[in-house]
Amino acid sequence: MPSQLPQNIKNRQANLLRQVRDQNLVEIRKSKQIEELQKRRGISSSRELEFEFEKEDVDITQLEYHTLRLDSTDINEIADSAKHLRIALSRFSNPPIATVLTFGILEKCVKLMHPFTGDMGIAPAERELIKSIQFEIAWIITNIASGTSYQTLAVARSGIIPDLLYHFINGDDEMKGQVIWAFGNIAGDDSTCRNILFNSGVLNAVLDFIKILINGQRDIDISIFRNCVWTLSNLCRKDASDEDQQQTRLEFCAKVYPILKMLLFCSDDTILTDTLSAIGHLTDGEIEEIEIAIQLDIPPILVDVLGSKGSDSITKAAMRAIGNIVTGDDNQTQAIVNAGFLNVSHKILECKHRSIIRECCWTISNIAAGTELQVQAVIDSCLVPRLLDLLKTSEFKIQKEICWAISNLTSKRLDCPSQTHYVVRQGCIGALCKMLDCGDTRIIQVILDAIENILIVGEAFTDQQGANQYAVVIEEEGGLSRIENLQNHQKEEIYEKCKLIIDKYYSEEVDLACDPPEFSMLTDNISVPAEGFAF
Repeated sequence: MPSQLPQNIKNRQANLLRQVRDQNLVEIRKSKQIEELQKRRGISSSRELEFEFEKEDVDITQLEYHTLRLDSTDINEIADSAKHLRIALSRFSNPPIATVLTFGILEKCVKLMHPFTGDMGIAPAERELIKSIQFEIAWIITNIASGTSYQTLAVARSGIIPDLLYHFINGDDEMKGQVIWAFGNIAGDDSTCRNILFNSGVLNAVLDFIKILINGQRDIDISIFRNCVWTLSNLCRKDASDEDQQQTRLEFCAKVYPILKMLLFCSDDTILTDTLSAIGHLTDGEIEEIEIAIQLDIPPILVDVLGSKGSDSITKAAMRAIGNIVTGDDNQTQAIVNAGFLNVSHKILECKHRSIIRECCWTISNIAAGTELQVQAVIDSCLVPRLLDLLKTSEFKIQKEICWAISNLTSKRLDCPSQTHYVVRQGCIGALCKMLDCGDTRIIQVILDAIENILIVGEAFTDQQGANQYAVVIEEEGGLSRIENLQNHQKEEIYEKCKLIIDKYYSEEVDLACDPPEFSMLTDNISVPAEGFAF
């Protein structure tokens, strides 16, 4: 009999399926984070790298000498030592960040970054030298903040943020570019560092400046624009500790999303990639946070970007943002479906990058975990044949996602048996049976769920002889023997599921196989169609 579950229960089941899928999402996200560049260190020019500090061994005595020299009363000595230290910290490998921190460099940098207001009797040449020193200090801070979490936190807690913000707002373009770079490195670490930036007013300043750049009110080097958006993307990151600040996070999203929506129309690939990454960070959260993007009608833009002939980095970032939105509630998932994602998926599934294909399959499986109409949308998009091709030929990480998709596509069972019939007609049974040998406990459970779904539908639509034709096909494809073997699996849930399937759908076959004499006697009474079974 068809299930009579109330609609709200079915929706809860769909959302539960998505929550289970989040276990794989965590794994995907961890691998993606390795690819992302959260911090960047300023590298000096090739000419300067010929300086003694680029030697394999750094002269610690010189580092201490130049750090202490930052307290000199001679401004020229300060300028010289600031440059030496900046170059030393710009080494390509193993910059001596820990060493200079032990010499108290941060305290000295804080003093030197204090703004000079008024003329104060300073000659123009000296003022330019002070400006040069503060630029070098900003670069030093940038490179220290590119280090370990401990080193970045030391910068954030040093008290230098307000002075850096002053120079970002009031400094020239060169200073703005260097300070925003430092902010980006600090924001790329963790929520503690980001909160220090937020509490200092950095977010508002960055958003205001980006608005000016979007509106074309400033002619500025594109690298500075890029660094601003990259910094904004890092400010959008979220840690587990942020979950206790939901209201603050919602206010943050409401403030940032409109700017990100405008940036989605930028023609610069780097800016667009970081914009998409920022949206990916924001949508990797609560349903309420995703809803803000829905209300701003961002999904259609994301799908348009995904469907364009953009770079691989753009495609990855767009795919991630879309995938995150699909993990929301059914209405948010539907927004992605309505935007045409499933049609665009055909192109994505043909790309050469396995990580992109994997995330696309993951997103499709989450759509299939939704309502009956969303399952039908996946079927109507004619994606199932391609998914089954990938299931037979691709790497295991992709195969796992497709197993989830097939299981979800058959999950409506007798509520909509035509969906299961369609998936079976595309040839899913053989591929699923082979995947039972994968050795992955969770995926074996997913496949067994799919097989049970198929058998339930098959039992309701038996042939003229009363046989469950899907059970026959599963046996012919080697599924029954694999299920029998899996009864020895160490996981209790797998044993129980296999036993249930065998007892309910194959009890006669198993009994006959265990008693050869009786089997030979009963075979005379089996009625076989003259034309044989057709599948």
